[in-house]
Amino acid sequence: MAPNNQREEVLTPQDVFDVRGYLLEYLPAELANQILDTLSTGPNLFKIESHDQGWGGEDSQGSWTWFEAAIVRDFKDEYSEGSDDEAKIRQALSIRERRSKRGPIGHWDIEIPPTQWFFGWFGSTTPTKGPTLITVKNPNMESDVWDIQRNARASREYRLHEVVWTRDLNEEVDEEAHFQATGSKLGVGFVRSLQAGDRIAVLARAQYPAWVNWVKSVDLEIYLSV
Repeated sequence: MAPNNQREEVLTPQDVFDVRGYLLEYLPAELANQILDTLSTGPNLFKIESHDQGWGGEDSQGSWTWFEAAIVRDFKDEYSEGSDDEAKIRQALSIRERRSKRGPIGHWDIEIPPTQWFFGWFGSTTPTKGPTLITVKNPNMESDVWDIQRNARASREYRLHEVVWTRDLNEEVDEEAHFQATGSKLGVGFVRSLQAGDRIAVLARAQYPAWVNWVKSVDLEIYLSV
């Protein structure tokens, strides 16, 4: 609860854009950005509509189609400005995927640690002529992703999953029990890891032959609190 003489408010991205425009009328851009950097990230809401291949597997096998979130930081493209940044980020993450070995949800076996990824010569110590980015390490796992949601097993019907991650979690919540009941994770450490300028990537996953992750839509709402 906020003290009686303070106001607790949640701002949408459009609100932040409007505030920045107002500040720029009176302040230089550098100072306006510093003021906005003092805002703290509030709840993140993932809305995912999806299903798996709709058949196969025993009850004890669980679901082998799911979604992950990654934080993309320090995206730079000094050689081809003005082109599609999102497409380049997808390509970089695709290169990363081909270099990693994955296990079932919550049990990752990463062959290489989270690091800086380059187009062209992957892992080079000097940038090639292409974009670069960094994926942020999950402080609670030897990985650079956070598990969001798994699909209901063997269902052909699209289901809408709404998963809320907050900055401060109730320590009494049992994440494993929550996962077993809902198929979703709590994103421990995710919101606290976000910094100004970061981008969030949602990765659709499927493992083993014949397992398919059908995705109808993915929406993400990010709130800033003051």
